[in-house]
Amino acid sequence: MGAEQPATVSKLCTSCGVDVTQAPRVKDSEGRYFCKACAAKAQAAAAPAPQVADEDAAIMAKLAEEAAAITAEACPECHRPWKKGSTLCAYCGHNTKTGKALKTRVLTPEVIKAAKGYDRGGASRGSTMAELLEQPKFIGLVFGVPVLGSFALAMIVPEALIAYSIAHLILSVAIIIWTLIDGFRTSLPRGLLLLLLPLTGIGIFFWPVHGLFLTESPRLRAIWIVYAISIACSLVLLPEILAQLTPPDDGSGASAFGQGE
Repeated sequence: MGAEQPATVSKLCTSCGVDVTQAPRVKDSEGRYFCKACAAKAQAAAAPAPQVADEDAAIMAKLAEEAAAITAEACPECHRPWKKGSTLCAYCGHNTKTGKALKTRVLTPEVIKAAKGYDRGGASRGSTMAELLEQPKFIGLVFGVPVLGSFALAMIVPEALIAYSIAHLILSVAIIIWTLIDGFRTSLPRGLLLLLLPLTGIGIFFWPVHGLFLTESPRLRAIWIVYAISIACSLVLLPEILAQLTPPDDGSGASAFGQGE
């Protein structure tokens, strides 16, 4: 009989059981065999997790804290979720203590610029002439102070009557132009009525009705109030005005009549 052949020992993958005797394999420190695929999976699983930067970790912790603070509670007004224990809604401005909504407004770049224009003493440098012209009270002062001031001066010094007349004339021109512009801005028929009705004589009364009651412009209403006061002042000064317009009687007519006799 011939000599017996030695038995061949199979080398199996510890993970999947595949025979890796004639295949590429990996052997660990404990003598176990792994196929290439299982060895790659083992190495990937043993790889350390990437470290998160300290700043990112702080942000993530903050977000987690805020997320945990949000509960099922919601604003009773807009029903949006808010943090537990909140009293003021960041969306609609509702205040649970007062039961009212906080009034807010959108700040335009001009308003923000004006708000920054405060000096160290607290005086505002941001107010512009355009903002003042939007205020009816300011318009009333612009036209009212010259008229009433010259009227008071004319009551004391008759020679100041010319100053009052100029102030009243300027006010009259301004109110004519402003009223016509406002009428056409309101509607084309309204503007045409204001333009054409004064030609009838009676239609002139439509102007104060528009300026005091029908207009939607508070500034025009303010200037019409000043104009009404100016008309009242003119009535007070009417005797003085008539006296200055009447030529003085020097008696020349009587003497001529006497010479004719």
